[in-house]
Amino acid sequence: MSKLLFLTGIGRSGTTLLQQMLHAHSQIDFKPETHFFKTYILPQLLGKANKNSSLANIAKGDTYLNRLEKKEREQILELPNTKQALEKGFENLLTNRGLAYGADKDTEYVRYFPHLKNAYPDLSLINMLRDPRDVVLSRKKTPWGAKRSLVFHAAEYVYYFKKNRREGPNLFGERYHEVQFERLIENPKEEVTKVLNALGLTFEESVLDYAKHSNSLIAEDEKAWKGNADKPILKGNSNKWQTELDKGVIALIESEIGEEMQQLGYPLSGYKYNTVKKIEFKAVMAAFAYKSRKEALNG
Repeated sequence: MSKLLFLTGIGRSGTTLLQQMLHAHSQIDFKPETHFFKTYILPQLLGKANKNSSLANIAKGDTYLNRLEKKEREQILELPNTKQALEKGFENLLTNRGLAYGADKDTEYVRYFPHLKNAYPDLSLINMLRDPRDVVLSRKKTPWGAKRSLVFHAAEYVYYFKKNRREGPNLFGERYHEVQFERLIENPKEEVTKVLNALGLTFEESVLDYAKHSNSLIAEDEKAWKGNADKPILKGNSNKWQTELDKGVIALIESEIGEEMQQLGYPLSGYKYNTVKKIEFKAVMAAFAYKSRKEALNG
C-alpha cells in the first residue's frame, strides 16, 4: 500500500526542484498542485465547512482542480462533503498509482503542520530550507510577491521557520525531514540519496535527469516564475542577497534567527537593523501568530 509524502517550504525555497527530482523516481508520484487540503479539508478540520452544499458546487470556478486529469477531477468532485470522505478521497487521489509513495507539494503546508498530522498521522513530511535572505529577495521578484514589502516577506519566513522547525520533529518524529536548497544544488546526488534513503528507497539516476524523465508538474500560469524548475540544476544559484538585498532587511532576519542560520551554514553579515523596520517586522510576525491561533485545532 502506498504511503503519503508531503513536500513543503516557504515559497521560493526550492520545493519545485526537489518535487521534480523525486517525481522522476520510479516509486514516487506527485500530482500537480491543487491546494486541495487548504481549500476543502482544512475548513472541515476547523468546523467552517459549508455542509449544506456539495463539493461540486463549492468547487465551481476552482481552476487549480483543472490541473488534474479529467477523470481524477471528476472523481474528486463526486466526493461527499464530509471530513472523512474528503481526507480519504484526497489520499486515494495521491496514491492511485500504487507506488511506494503518493505525494503532494504545497508551500501552504508550512502553515498547517498540526492539521496535516490530524488528517494523516502516518505521513512523511519534507520541509525545504534555503538561506532566508535569498528567499526574501526571490519572493519580491515574483508576480505574487511584488505587492508585499521586503520586511513582510522577511517576517513571514522567520515566523514559519521558527514554528516549523519546532513542530516538525515533535509531530512527525523520524518521518520529518529537512533538505537545504544550497546543498541540493551543489551536491544533488548526495543530497537526494539522503532523502530517498530516509524514505526507504534507493537512488535512481533518473532523479538527476528529471528534466528528461519527469512529466512537468508546472501549470501554465506558474511558468512565468518557475521557469528553471524543469531545467538542469543551476549550481551556484545562491548568495544573491549579498549584492541585491536591502541591508536593513538582512539585519532584521539575522537578529531573529542568526544562531540557527549559522548552524545551517549560512554566514552572517553583521549589519545593524533599522528600528522603524523592526517595528513593522514585529507587527507582521504578530499577525502571523494571530492567524495561527485563529486556525488552531480544538482539543
